[in-house]
Amino acid sequence: MSEAKNDGSTEPPPHQPFIPASESPPEFTWPAILAGTILGIIFGASSLYLVLKVGLTVSASVPIAVLSITLFRAISNAFKVRKTTILENNIVQTAGSAGESIAFGVGVTMPALLLLGFEMEPVRVMTVSVLGAVLGILMMIPLRRAFIVKQHGKLIYPEGTACAEVLVAGEKGGATAKMVFVGFGIALVYKFLTAATKLWASEPATNLYRTNEETGVRTGINGAEVRGELAPELLGVGYLIGPRIACLMMAGAVLSYLVLGPAIATFGAKLNEPVAPAKWDSDKPKDEHNPGLIRNMEPDGIRGYYLKYIGAGAVAAGGIISMCRALPLIFGSIAAGLRDLRASRAAGGAPTAIRTERDMPMTVVLWGSVALILVLAIVPALGLGLNFQGLVGAGMILLFGFLFVTVSSRLTGEVGSSSNPISGMTIATLLLVCAIFFILGRTGPSAMLTALTVAAVVCIASSNGGTTSQDLKTGYLVGATPSKQQWAILIGAVTSALVIGLTMLALDAAGTHYTKNGFSRDAVLVIPSDAPIKRAGKPYNAGGEEWKDETDYRVVHVREGEHESLQAGRYLVNAAGNPVYRTDMPIARESKTMDNGADAPKEFTAPQPGLFANIIKGILGGTLQWTLIIIGVMIAIALELCGVAALPVAVGMYLSFGSTLPIFMGGMMRLVTDKLRSKPQSEAESETSPGVLLASGYIAGGTLCGLIIAFFAFMPEAFNDALNLGSILFAEIDPKSGKKEWKPDEVEWAKILSVVMFGLLAAFLVYVGTRKSGVGDQESGVGSR
Repeated sequence: MSEAKNDGSTEPPPHQPFIPASESPPEFTWPAILAGTILGIIFGASSLYLVLKVGLTVSASVPIAVLSITLFRAISNAFKVRKTTILENNIVQTAGSAGESIAFGVGVTMPALLLLGFEMEPVRVMTVSVLGAVLGILMMIPLRRAFIVKQHGKLIYPEGTACAEVLVAGEKGGATAKMVFVGFGIALVYKFLTAATKLWASEPATNLYRTNEETGVRTGINGAEVRGELAPELLGVGYLIGPRIACLMMAGAVLSYLVLGPAIATFGAKLNEPVAPAKWDSDKPKDEHNPGLIRNMEPDGIRGYYLKYIGAGAVAAGGIISMCRALPLIFGSIAAGLRDLRASRAAGGAPTAIRTERDMPMTVVLWGSVALILVLAIVPALGLGLNFQGLVGAGMILLFGFLFVTVSSRLTGEVGSSSNPISGMTIATLLLVCAIFFILGRTGPSAMLTALTVAAVVCIASSNGGTTSQDLKTGYLVGATPSKQQWAILIGAVTSALVIGLTMLALDAAGTHYTKNGFSRDAVLVIPSDAPIKRAGKPYNAGGEEWKDETDYRVVHVREGEHESLQAGRYLVNAAGNPVYRTDMPIARESKTMDNGADAPKEFTAPQPGLFANIIKGILGGTLQWTLIIIGVMIAIALELCGVAALPVAVGMYLSFGSTLPIFMGGMMRLVTDKLRSKPQSEAESETSPGVLLASGYIAGGTLCGLIIAFFAFMPEAFNDALNLGSILFAEIDPKSGKKEWKPDEVEWAKILSVVMFGLLAAFLVYVGTRKSGVGDQESGVGSR
């Protein structure tokens, strides 16, 4: 029973950490910090790749803890050195966990810069990444005593508790990362053979209709296709998120691509004018064969012009609804947090000698927050500045930062990281910031940049604040020193943020190609004085003289409605202001084929960047496809009225069918394994089951290999040609071009082989997933819960 105090509050239940406060084993050591930093960078960069593909990520805390235990145990046995302590392994996990949460915040916000007509400058991306990450940690420090200590026994922090149980099991000789390494190796090889050597199709697809070549009449489900990006990382994601969420996402994909898409194609088949936002293709005659007409659109065209806006509206509504549903918790969190914070400061104002109660000084929090705001205001690339608009933006960063870090930390304690509505908080921030600027009459491009900067910093801070609270809960259970944990996650966050920022820039550059098609070259654009100088990239930076252009151009962004004959986008213009190239960016991919006939790099299909850009443009720019957006909003409301959670369905509506299908299959594999194996006895047993660890390995291996292959775009063309074993072995002469070509996604036997190989990958996951875990059989010993 908890003891009642005179003021009516209650003491937290008694807690005995695994390592008593009276003991001081090695904790904040350089091998632990180094290992945590390296793991954080690896998991962070890999998570960024996953976020850009599907707009979500999974917690890396438990895999990092298991890897730390296994690697240090192997080093100790091999070199006959002392074993690492549980507190050192906790420091590794703490420093390493920051990368995944920062990757989410960066991946869902920074690409929106390009959609708003701004460059993703290195200073801009890396400053937002670092400051958002640090702000989330600083804001969580004064909340630790309130949420972790005072609310012990009430706020569970499921991932943090599971991680503590894993660390204790490792201290007792249990917990092994064998299946993580197995999954990592299998996924790495599978991804390399698929994406680099191209031995089989990476995304097999088939249309659900046939077109008569003579009459042009389509029979079947017009405008529909089934495709799947059969990647190990997406299979692993589906396994980890479970069958319920995977099924809801698949329902969204079916609704969008097998219901709405065919409906648009059917009703638009007889129209002789483009339907906005589609336009006449300026390179083709304005006749019945123009690609701008719905009748001539392939499924990808219908998605790009119509379905993505409907999906964006559904995602926005789903995020807002999830926020509204959590409002009682949010208001309760704010009130309880402020109340407990006042009580904690009153009780803990004097320095304490107890190791397990030492936090970083409040002076670090206060002066650190002030320094962050000054840096945000001083750096010109962020759009704030030392003026009225900048001061308003800085104030909103502090206000919303503290508000949503408090909410994120509290919600994470109640429902876990996977149910923490970070996207919903970011949408709410954007709506409030844009509304304030609109009321103040500031609606130009600079206000748009400021709004996105505020939202990006708050998004990263909220995401990292939730992760920090899980780490501090783990430390509280195992008996760690809070201040050392806080320094560890600061170090891990800053290093991870820097690398993730650079990785974001590199992935964007690797995924971009340039085209001379689809726009009028007679247009004349005004070149800003600060326009960057740039040379054309793929496919005009390699190959023979026909495809080699070493001319320097100026970069000019055209926003919606600014030019009659040019669509919004990023252009390379000559000295006279004539556009020579249009940039086809991975966040707004328009053509899957480059000008030289080769396949374009993979696109970024995460829904959040487009959604955030649409909110900003809709409120501050007045340019938004409101009809399509509102259709998506109404679908989300209808789902909620039916008792169905709208957000996962909306994400499935926005993501490509190819991304959702393997996630759904992973969820089905989890359903099968859960039916075949006994129910786990604890959160730790569930989080460390062989299937979960293998799926984590699938994600790590697939994303890391995909990241490396994406960077192959910077290698000489001969290097990539040498890796393309499929082309060397199976290429045939194309009768149209007269050149040898190998496109496995269009070859039937390569599609079938892809499905078979992916089936083997899934079957192995089911086989491993039905095995029992040893962690749950061990007594946790992490104190009372």
